[in-house]
Amino acid sequence: KVQLDMQSASSQRVRALTGQLRAAQGSSFANATSVVDEFPALRSIRMFAEREVAPIINQYWEKAEFPHQLLPKLGALGIGGCNQKGYGCSGHSLMSEGIIMMELARVDPSISLCFLVHDSLCMYTIGALGSEDQKRKYLPKLAAFEHVGCWAMTEPEWGSDAASLATTATQVEGGWRLDGAKRWIGNSPFADVCVCFARNAH
Repeated sequence: KVQLDMQSASSQRVRALTGQLRAAQGSSFANATSVVDEFPALRSIRMFAEREVAPIINQYWEKAEFPHQLLPKLGALGIGGCNQKGYGCSGHSLMSEGIIMMELARVDPSISLCFLVHDSLCMYTIGALGSEDQKRKYLPKLAAFEHVGCWAMTEPEWGSDAASLATTATQVEGGWRLDGAKRWIGNSPFADVCVCFARNAH
């Protein structure tokens, strides 16, 4: 009964949001029209969460393991690379990205957090600050969930205070050497790509 009540309340919130978005069409406030247009795709996120995540996720919590088999299915939904254009990214609006995470978190917060770290932190940073070569190298496979991304800022001594970063990066032959420590980095146990924050030693 509690689950049904939660589903009903969530549906009411989505309907209310849809009404607000339709009323906002033509305004310069947000990408309201595009979100309304994207709602069929957003419904597929709810179906994925209910049909693929909900039946199995409790056993993974009990085992303290991650259901890696869900990642290709996330990729098949075509949602990787929200709020980015090109390089195989979905290009959904920022508001749609928030609704995607809400729908995933409605069933399981760990899957939603995995998506947030991968898409909103790792991919967005590469898209916003990466070189053209880096975008071409990393974003297509990240967008398809062929690779998983993580984002390493938090440190044992300073938390997520970017102004106090102690980790350093020193340019050496063939690349960079990182010296320091990070903590609480979501997706890091199985990530293929890591965006690591560090100070240039020079």
